[in-house]
Amino acid sequence: DALPIWGVRTLISVKSQNPTGGSQDHLFAVTALGIYDVTSSGTAPALVVTFGITANNAGYGHWFEYTTTSLQYIIYLDEENGMYTYQTNTATWLKVTLGVGAGQISNVDPATLVHGVTYKGVLYLVEKNSSHCWYLAVDALYGPATKFELGNKFLKGGFLVGAYIYMVNGSVGPQKFIVFLSSVGDVSLWTGTNPSQTDWNSAGSFYAGDLPAGRRVANSNQFNGDLLIISIYGVVQVSNLIAGRSEEHTSEL
Repeated sequence: DALPIWGVRTLISVKSQNPTGGSQDHLFAVTALGIYDVTSSGTAPALVVTFGITANNAGYGHWFEYTTTSLQYIIYLDEENGMYTYQTNTATWLKVTLGVGAGQISNVDPATLVHGVTYKGVLYLVEKNSSHCWYLAVDALYGPATKFELGNKFLKGGFLVGAYIYMVNGSVGPQKFIVFLSSVGDVSLWTGTNPSQTDWNSAGSFYAGDLPAGRRVANSNQFNGDLLIISIYGVVQVSNLIAGRSEEHTSEL
């Protein structure tokens, strides 16, 4: 299959934990057709994942690295095709399906999962066209998912766009928050172990301004620990929202 540069919608860079260096590193290019291995410049790219749905937003995905106590994975979430995992030590892709068996998730159909993040060893996954975020057990990639409802946390309504991480240096050292963002700009911060624990608490609700279409509206990797959100006001810094500096919400980056 040809791979025209204008057809690439997402790039996935895999940097493995292999101590020998490089042998498990990969570069994948995602198009509307599926996922291509483009690691080697000397060979034609191989289509390693074929999407069931190739229309609309197929290929415009979200991905991140997730390491359990024993294995390293890449998680890819597609607006049209759901959830896939890549295991670095075996170089294998898996489409995650609904069920209670190996490589499956129960309670929510993985075909509807479109965004996610890891927070304190727990995987959080956003359900499409809803205000639901689902989380798994600590250190788990598959298994039963538990719903965390955000609808009553979003004062202006809208659906859940994504989940992100915000870091800040506090008086007792670095503190990490998980941030849930709505389609109309509500920003909900949480801290604690996970929603099933008594230390799980809201750290505040803020408004960043109306957001553009899509889910690539905030940086998952932070900027000097800050979380940046693209909105009608420009580039909004979560640190400014928390500090109440409304006149300094935007950045010139």
